[in-house]
Amino acid sequence: MSQTTAKSQTSSETCDCGAPVILKTIVFMGEPHTLKEPTCDCRDIAIAKEEEDVRNKEKRFAFERKQKDLDHLTNDHFLRGVDGEITFKGLDRTNNKRIATIEGYLDNLGDNLKDGKSFGLLGKAGRGKTALMICLHKKLIENGVTSALVNAPLFFPKLDAMGIAEREGCVEKLMKARCLFLDDLFRTDYTPAKRELIYRIIEYRYPLCLPTFFASNIYDKNAEEIRKKMVSSLGSGEVSEAIADRLFNERVWLVMFIGGESFRQGGLK
Repeated sequence: MSQTTAKSQTSSETCDCGAPVILKTIVFMGEPHTLKEPTCDCRDIAIAKEEEDVRNKEKRFAFERKQKDLDHLTNDHFLRGVDGEITFKGLDRTNNKRIATIEGYLDNLGDNLKDGKSFGLLGKAGRGKTALMICLHKKLIENGVTSALVNAPLFFPKLDAMGIAEREGCVEKLMKARCLFLDDLFRTDYTPAKRELIYRIIEYRYPLCLPTFFASNIYDKNAEEIRKKMVSSLGSGEVSEAIADRLFNERVWLVMFIGGESFRQGGLK
């Protein structure tokens, strides 16, 4: 089989951008064929855009598949209105500074994720710590960031009722979520096995700079005292020390909730 170019000439046709189109007549298997070749990069740009769109759709599909699994964990084991109307916009702005601080995480989202930055929300009950975690969790998902949010006292005991494969699957999903929110982590007693499980999750995430947010009723003006209370609440020992060390460090911004009254008591006389 042979192919030869017989001639080329400029056509009266133009590309949409105004560039001229060259007509090339080639002979292929004894038959002449006319090809139109634009003199601009529009076709290459269009092909590149189509390829980029395909890649973006593939990424979005992968994100939605992973987030669906994490939503299952969140909805089944958090049980505190994540699917409700708790949003930054709908929050009571009495504590506007704290809300602005948490919401501000989104302003520099790329760098914050890269650096593994997170929040430790500490303070008295009923001050809105959980609501702020829910709001940020939702916004991260809107921005294409996989996120899981679980209530530790509800989630970790349920693992006992699961088979090994199901339990390991849940743990692995939490380990690999881009962002993880642990509510009331220091509120319950943990067996040595549960502490090891928590350590596995935190230890996997820490070197990879995967942000791990947490909320707790523990609070103190002294950072070292906060760390000691964390260790004590986890049951003390080397594993508890290791968990606190990986959660409470230079990557974590502390937001304290001490003053005011519990929103749950607002209607009481």
